[in-house]
Amino acid sequence: MTLLKRIPWLITCLLVFSSPASFSQRSYSASSVLATGNWYRLAINEPGVYRIDLPYLNKSGINTANLSTNSFRLFGNGGGMLAEDPFTSPADDLVENAVFIEDGGDGFINGNDYILFYANGPHRWITDPTTRRFSHVRSLYSDESYYYFSFGGTGKRIPASINTATPNVEISAFDDHYFHELDTVNFLSSGKQWFGEEFSNSPGKSLSRTFNISFPNILQVPGSISTNLLARSFNTGSRFSVRLNNQLLGQVDLPAVGNGIYEAFAKIQRTELAFTAGNPALSLTLEYTPGSINSQGWLDWFEISVRRELSI
Repeated sequence: MTLLKRIPWLITCLLVFSSPASFSQRSYSASSVLATGNWYRLAINEPGVYRIDLPYLNKSGINTANLSTNSFRLFGNGGGMLAEDPFTSPADDLVENAVFIEDGGDGFINGNDYILFYANGPHRWITDPTTRRFSHVRSLYSDESYYYFSFGGTGKRIPASINTATPNVEISAFDDHYFHELDTVNFLSSGKQWFGEEFSNSPGKSLSRTFNISFPNILQVPGSISTNLLARSFNTGSRFSVRLNNQLLGQVDLPAVGNGIYEAFAKIQRTELAFTAGNPALSLTLEYTPGSINSQGWLDWFEISVRRELSI
């Protein structure tokens, strides 16, 4: 075998034997769980505990006479986008989720009985283990995640947990997070990087935008606002002013863009500002100051993190 003939063979061996898939053969489901039975779809737009009751089942066209509690089954793979890493192995079918059912002990779903389950929305919050701060990951493909339920067989349930230890920790507050991000503008009409609201003094545009957010039972402790802002301005840089409830929190300066063919279309700047809220109704205002004629600014996203009193 000549050297030229050996090279493709060696490359093939390296690719095959260096792949994690070469160490174990993955098995796949013979068919989807949706292949048989009658299924009903639930659209979820934010994470939380959801409730299904008899009126909802009747409205969905389900015959609720003698509806066995054990037969309820819920499937879904949670929210968020699939990993882009090709070496991950996501589930190849819908996964069954455990639920809690209050049926009064008679084994049937009737009267005031209900079903509770936790579901993730399409977007996720991830934490940085170093800074211990949260940041959002918006789904590029959907504003809803989907779960499916059916009746038949024996469903998965949340097991009862009995704790006999003496409680020694009292939790009365929690961290809450909010983000705003619109994917409406793609500068190059290519790729997956999108941006939101435009700021300019062109006809029909505005240099200022206000966003109203409510945090009931907010505590008067330090919170934070993170912004990701962009601007396209020639010769002279431009600026965003960030105000909360009419109080100036800070200013974000963005440098001018160059005229070269390889220059960035716009300059981007991420900023984090601290505040202490005394009002559960927050009014966030972004004001853009153009640096030159025809300057444009954009909001990519903003995040707000606060501390709230735990209230049930």
